[in-house]
Amino acid sequence: MTSSESTRKGHASDGATLPSARPQARGGTFSGVLPIVGAVVVLLLAFLFNTEPFQQAFNTAQTSASSDVSSTGTSDAFLAAVKTRRSIYTITSESPIPDDKVVQIVPTPSNTSRPPSTRSRPACAVVLFGDAHQKLWQIVLHTLKPKVSPEQYEMTEAKVTSSFAAGHGTVLFFEDSAPVTALQTAYPSYADKFPGWAQHTSGMLQFIVWTTLENEGLGASLQHYAPLITPQVLAAWGLPDTWELVAQMPFGTPSAPPGEKTFSPVEDRIKFSVYRRVSTAWDAWRSPDRSARSFEIEKSCGQI
Repeated sequence: MTSSESTRKGHASDGATLPSARPQARGGTFSGVLPIVGAVVVLLLAFLFNTEPFQQAFNTAQTSASSDVSSTGTSDAFLAAVKTRRSIYTITSESPIPDDKVVQIVPTPSNTSRPPSTRSRPACAVVLFGDAHQKLWQIVLHTLKPKVSPEQYEMTEAKVTSSFAAGHGTVLFFEDSAPVTALQTAYPSYADKFPGWAQHTSGMLQFIVWTTLENEGLGASLQHYAPLITPQVLAAWGLPDTWELVAQMPFGTPSAPPGEKTFSPVEDRIKFSVYRRVSTAWDAWRSPDRSARSFEIEKSCGQI
């Protein structure tokens, strides 16, 4: 066999195997097409994702998944506790939980559970049990007696004695004006806003404590005898003079369920609109000015 014939058969004249050119050509063609196919697939997926039917299906799946999570999560329990929180006036001196548990409930929100006003801690609380609890409501009666008519005092005395003083204890809510004043000095442009923000913080603290006590089987109500009794309260328990009494929350074991309560229609009490985007990124890209966005307004109502 001549050397040319050997070469045509794929062998060198010295017996070594020569690489085949044909398989190499096939492999190179396939590897060159693969990136093109991948790019086309990516473009098709991007187009599909930006179509409205796909986005609606995707949003529906997300909503369904969120519903499944919320049904097994803690939001239902929280909302149930919020719904059952009512003003309870028929309470006894008993408590289903130890006093130490009540003390743990009250300071926790002021430290961790609710956001402070601009990193300050203006909301403070004091829990009164036993004789201290009774002393508070004697202060209320003693302070009000010379300030109201005999008829008004008689009604107030009956309410205080049969309801508030009959409970197991009272939570006093204060606002410390010292950090508020410091913030007003540090940020004069917002000086008139800080007192209001401090009230927001105090309101969140009251709501959390009230709801938690209710969740533990205690009934409570929120009373407001300040500022009439503030000086006497500060003096009785040696509290700082920068503390301003905001509210009093007597609590105890409920001896009767709360009365029926009717609500006006939700639409008359609170209204808001939900703005939901219905266009897609593909629609915006195709629009002449590249910035058009279409929205629909879904009118809805909520309840606080």
